[in-house]
Amino acid sequence: MMELLYNLDINLLYAINGINNYWLNILMIFITNTTYLTIVLIMALIFSKNRYVFLNISIVMVLIAITAYGLKYGINEPRPYYVLNNLHLLVPMENEPSFPSGHTTFAFGLWTAIILNLKKMNLKKELNNIILTVLLIWAFFVAFSRIYVGAHYPHDVIGGMILGIIGALIYNKVSNRILKNIITS
Repeated sequence: MMELLYNLDINLLYAINGINNYWLNILMIFITNTTYLTIVLIMALIFSKNRYVFLNISIVMVLIAITAYGLKYGINEPRPYYVLNNLHLLVPMENEPSFPSGHTTFAFGLWTAIILNLKKMNLKKELNNIILTVLLIWAFFVAFSRIYVGAHYPHDVIGGMILGIIGALIYNKVSNRILKNIITS
């Protein structure tokens, strides 16, 4: 069973990474290279709308980062381009371990944290749905881009999705308690 999953993972990596379309290459490189900038810009927008939500999501994202990088270095899985041949590498090689995908973890963590805090931002309901849909599509593009550019295995991005979502669900509760204690002190 494990061998079957491993082969499926590798075959899916080669299938996605092997697409090699000029315009898709440009788009995937752009998405992968601007993920963290996009997160910063979204956080700046949140700061301008509601500082409590900004602080809450900031705490969530820091805790997710600590967890993701703890897992990365605890598991210490090499990137696919150090292990496999014939990958179409579209971004510079990174030295940090592969599992989980940090880009994907943060994209899905941010999406989930925003879902959990959107009502506190007092936006129009129609706008809420648009924001959540656009962010979810963006998060999936981030995940896909990490495989497409050759930086991650499919299981890295699936792990990142799960970690981002579950991490945000758990850490949002932790963050609310922290902020509640600070505000009432």
